[in-house]
Amino acid sequence: MRFQLARRTRSNCAHASVCLMAMLAVLVSGGCVDHPPYPSSWSPISPSLGPNCSGLSGTFRAQRIGTDVAPWDLAQELDRIVDESGANLSRFDFHRVTDVRLDVAAPRATAVLLAGTERIGTIELGAPQYSPTCDGRALKLLWLEVGAAPFAAGVGHETTMLFRAEDGSLVMRTGSGAVGVVLLVPIGDSYYSWARYSARP
Repeated sequence: MRFQLARRTRSNCAHASVCLMAMLAVLVSGGCVDHPPYPSSWSPISPSLGPNCSGLSGTFRAQRIGTDVAPWDLAQELDRIVDESGANLSRFDFHRVTDVRLDVAAPRATAVLLAGTERIGTIELGAPQYSPTCDGRALKLLWLEVGAAPFAAGVGHETTMLFRAEDGSLVMRTGSGAVGVVLLVPIGDSYYSWARYSARP
């Protein structure tokens, strides 16, 4: 059973048994924790985005800072939050995306995809479809999945958190984790990673 807090059901997880076995495969692999600290060379995280995270609002370059990933990386990462079915690869003309404008007033959050000044698509990250939460410092988008199979049970989650750095850049932390029991043996797995996108003037 999935508790959908901020994401739609992914079509490649349409069958609970498929989702469960994928989750348990991670658990059986031995389990590990990989929580890298916030990079010390980056601008510090802003201590406050306001009570509804409106401080996240702004326009950001779609290419991740310091890597050679696709120039439209931010657009695809945000679309992946709400749809990992694979259909998102053709939903927008990502190759044209140069910037992403975030409009945030939690629980509402919208990402507008831009090609220069041309608006080419919109991704709804918030209400009424989804329920992101704001703690004043970050916007959090989360889904949970609970399942069971013969001799095994577990719960998994995937989380995206959006912050603003003091230099104005957008900081994204994405990760997932799972805990469960396989043949009466408790096993767990958790990881996340960081990405940063520069703000447009």
